[in-house]
Amino acid sequence: LNNDEVDNNGRVIHLRGFDDWAPPRKQWIFSLHAQCYRFGISLFFCKDFNPLHKRKIYARRMRYCDYFGRLFCQRCHQGSKTKTPARIIHQWNFKEYPVCDMAYRFLSDNYFQPVINASAIFCRFYNNSRSLKKLHDLRIQLVHIWSYIKTCELAKTVQTNLNTMFTSVPNHYLTAFDVFSLSDLENIENGELFRLIHPLVQYGQLHIENCERCKAKAFICELCAEDDLLFPFQLNKIYRCNECGSLFHGKCAKKLIKSLIKCPKCIRIEINLLVFIQFHFKIIY
Repeated sequence: LNNDEVDNNGRVIHLRGFDDWAPPRKQWIFSLHAQCYRFGISLFFCKDFNPLHKRKIYARRMRYCDYFGRLFCQRCHQGSKTKTPARIIHQWNFKEYPVCDMAYRFLSDNYFQPVINASAIFCRFYNNSRSLKKLHDLRIQLVHIWSYIKTCELAKTVQTNLNTMFTSVPNHYLTAFDVFSLSDLENIENGELFRLIHPLVQYGQLHIENCERCKAKAFICELCAEDDLLFPFQLNKIYRCNECGSLFHGKCAKKLIKSLIKCPKCIRIEINLLVFIQFHFKIIY
């Protein structure tokens, strides 16, 4: 505790609430709550604390908020229902549950805010449904395709104007593939997000694979070094090294992994680093 948080007698000064109660905060909650609906002061989380709320007679009228996982009085919880991020992320459950007025306003105000890194919150998030896995692959492709489109002058002059098509979608679709808003999650479930992104991926991929400027930024397989051009958005065709980002044909990567040989580019980087260190060590000493 800071000195400002205790009085002269060493007692804690509560800036919010009391020892057994504090008012709710406007914050994101992504964890599921235990199904405990018993009335007790530990569950009581109402904004306007009143000693009368401890009475059993009043406790029967209190309402449970599925978002905060606490009980509220009828004035603070008027029975509104909405979809909660925790149930969507962990259970892929889009049913509406009763929430207090503060939670309802908070979720409504932030419905379109891309703040949910779902896989970081729940590691098995993409196993919830096939549509999620398919959409995740599309998002990865879209991010890689945009890195080519945004630097290609021809993409701005072609008849379809690809650059404008891409910039018309929310920016987080183009810069991150694991970030969602509540609106995004709902649009995955109803298929709208797939129908929005899929054409962009198709048009973008077609342009890059036929554009001389974009093909100049392609990769070649680090193992076989064939003339076949590889792009990071060709997920069904390539394998990408997690260390250096170099690309391999899928079949070449299988041979590499099976033979327990390290990535050739990673080896070159390590050798160059070692040579650099030895060279400067000789100069210094």
